[in-house]
Amino acid sequence: DESTDVYTSQLALDLTGPVDADRLREAARAMLDQHANLRAGFRQTPDGRWLQVVPGPVPMPFRTVDVSSFGAPEDEARAIAEHERAVPFDLRRPPLLRWVLVRLGEDRHRLILTNHHILLDGWSMPVLFTQMFAHYRRAIGVADPVPGIAVPAPYRDYLSWLAGADREAAEA
Repeated sequence: DESTDVYTSQLALDLTGPVDADRLREAARAMLDQHANLRAGFRQTPDGRWLQVVPGPVPMPFRTVDVSSFGAPEDEARAIAEHERAVPFDLRRPPLLRWVLVRLGEDRHRLILTNHHILLDGWSMPVLFTQMFAHYRRAIGVADPVPGIAVPAPYRDYLSWLAGADREAAEA
């Protein structure tokens, strides 16, 4: 209880150029709406089994912080990231991720994604950010932002496929 949860992950992206914070928030919201697994939470049954629970709409954990007028904006951004990293996730209360857009200067921002590892891992990040920035680019009026991005299959279809998989063959 006294230390940072080792399953809390964080990724920070430095963005240069103009950033529309409202459109970026909309892009993150689109990801939550599109991908049910990003809304997943986990509950333990009385007999000790864990269940994944995927609710409908969840709160949008996205905030913006302007530190551009501070004497040391980079230090402030690092402190914000450290604070976000230190706040634990409750597996029962999705979403298990949160975003902070830190404005460092006129055309300098840092986008900080903090998440629980049960939700995302390093392999997931390129897919997540590619799709999120495709949503963002569409929102700001860039047509055909990233050719070749497939529309993801519904998570329910994946879970159905997984439930019908031959476990013994997979283990072999």
